[in-house]
Amino acid sequence: MDAGMNTTFPKLLIYHYGPSRSSKSTLIYDAILSHIETAMPRLRSCIYVMQIGPPDQLWNTLLTKAKVIIELSMCEGIPAMLLAAVQKGKPIITVNEMGQFSFTKGVDNILFFQKGDADTIARLLTDLWTDPQLSELLLPGPRRLRDEYTTVGNAVNWLFLAAEMSRDSNTVEPEGKSIFELAGQGAGLCV
Repeated sequence: MDAGMNTTFPKLLIYHYGPSRSSKSTLIYDAILSHIETAMPRLRSCIYVMQIGPPDQLWNTLLTKAKVIIELSMCEGIPAMLLAAVQKGKPIITVNEMGQFSFTKGVDNILFFQKGDADTIARLLTDLWTDPQLSELLLPGPRRLRDEYTTVGNAVNWLFLAAEMSRDSNTVEPEGKSIFELAGQGAGLCV
């Protein structure tokens, strides 16, 4: 790289989810800082490591300003952080296992990689800035999630199930349909 370049390099934010005061998270945090210090001292000034709790305004601000979201592993349950990134329309690079969630189907701003494959992550990042088709993902613009994947959709699902199960001798047989779809049919909104 030419030392005379006056280019502002992007910052890499390493975000660790979890309680910031637990012994396990402190070990992870210290290991990340130690690795940066010993393995990549020249990049140290371009990397920021932080821990934050569940999705909140800080997370919302980070997502709003981010150019790309990289998720290196799968958390337990539905990844609220990933859902928020999809809604913001940010390009997301994540592990193949995230493809099991229905809200990732048909979403064009998610790129998948095999867990631990650093070369693929690097290639996808490079492609995002150099491939004309992929670089369109970097353009701002929120994408709207279907209602069934939002908090309101989740509430509809639970209310439908509660209403159906509270009726005498009534069982819910989805027959391959989503609960949201069944709720819509029950309300006369879907055929």
